[in-house]
Amino acid sequence: MPSTAREFGFWKINYLPLSTQTPLLKILLARRPPSEEPPPPDNACTTSMFAWLCPAFSRVFALFPLTSKPVSFLCQSHKQPAAFVVTQHPLPNTVADFWRLVFDYNCSSVVMLNEMDTAQFCMQYWPEKTSGCYGPIQVEFVSADIDEDIIHRIFRICNMARPQDGYRIVQHLQYIGWPAYRDTPPSKRSLLKVVRRLEKWQEQYDGREGRTVVHCLNGGGRSGTFCAICSVCEMIQQQNIIDVFHIVKTLRNNKSNMVETLEQYKFVYEVALEYLSSF
Repeated sequence: MPSTAREFGFWKINYLPLSTQTPLLKILLARRPPSEEPPPPDNACTTSMFAWLCPAFSRVFALFPLTSKPVSFLCQSHKQPAAFVVTQHPLPNTVADFWRLVFDYNCSSVVMLNEMDTAQFCMQYWPEKTSGCYGPIQVEFVSADIDEDIIHRIFRICNMARPQDGYRIVQHLQYIGWPAYRDTPPSKRSLLKVVRRLEKWQEQYDGREGRTVVHCLNGGGRSGTFCAICSVCEMIQQQNIIDVFHIVKTLRNNKSNMVETLEQYKFVYEVALEYLSSF
């Protein structure tokens, strides 16, 4: 790895091609005369972030009709295509759609990387020590435990409109060690604990077949950083190599604000080193 004196230059040169090869697709928000005003996006009522677009091939389309257009997209891990469903924190009017997505896309885990913030409409979307219905999806609380920066919950979910589909067990990993004002969490070790809990659940309960929903405030930088770290850990396990540039470039080709800062890109390398030191 580079010395401290050359570190910033190394990361900047390494990260710069990602910014040029996967440029941000910003939506022009300048006001126009009413006669020239374009129609609102088809997901205008379901997203609080209009700053980034993702290509149609990676967007999530529900297997059964939802009440509104989905704003999530699929991305692959190193080993499994479409391993992650990446989205923003559910809004009050999209909570039912969120749980439909979890059920219809056979998701066995949900990873939450942001804090709850009523000012940003980021409120609790799960039942606490009870059960609740969100649209046709019934979500039943099973258990919860706290391990340092991780709140681990288990839910049993079923679609009341299609009882023949049975129920599914879903784990919810709420990572509370990532302050809102930081691009990266202060602890590499605690975020790796989330990755390991996710790996253990996949091995023990779903045979690595279930998808993982990953969300943060805007479904961008934090979610992309977490997906990149999971993919790097898989790459180390499967091939004993590290190619952070390729992994991040693949993610940003799906959605351009995945791993959106130099600090996050550098953090992926640092977590990879932390992961290697654990062997």
